[in-house]
Amino acid sequence: MSQPRGPLQLERCAQLIHATPLRRRYRLTSTTPIQWHELEKHFKEHLPRRGLDWRLNPAAQSLVISGHPDGTSAPLEQALPLVVAGLARAGATPAAAAEVVRLSIRPPKPPLRPWRWLLIPVNLASLVLSLSFLSLATIFSLLGLVGLMLPLAPGTQLLVLASLAVELALLLRSPFLARPAA
Repeated sequence: MSQPRGPLQLERCAQLIHATPLRRRYRLTSTTPIQWHELEKHFKEHLPRRGLDWRLNPAAQSLVISGHPDGTSAPLEQALPLVVAGLARAGATPAAAAEVVRLSIRPPKPPLRPWRWLLIPVNLASLVLSLSFLSLATIFSLLGLVGLMLPLAPGTQLLVLASLAVELALLLRSPFLARPAA
């Protein structure tokens, strides 16, 4: 069952490609061949009466409509109904409307990991080691700050050791943290 060729359907045959205040460029598409001589005859009859200049390019399947800068021509918005009427006269037919495809999206099933329970003791051991390294880093940081104030004390070295302890604590925990989806 085909739909009737009404003005709303034929508007899909004229796609506005470029628009300025004095110029409009349309791409003319059709599922059937356009009779370009009929289209040209229609534009010769109707567009000059409104003071609009036009250029039809069958090779590029485009139409350019331009108005005069002095304001003697009709507004370019009035040209679209003339383009649609010309397309109807030239035998243009619009493409069928796109069909909506419905997809059902289900959450993915979690992968089966029978060995998952073996990771629990390793995860706990990593947590304990990580917390102990963070405690050690806190002690090194406090001693390093005091060492920076006292002459001949190893404050800088203790702060470097504290930062290394924090990095090691984070490195121990990284395999057990959830990774964001890419």
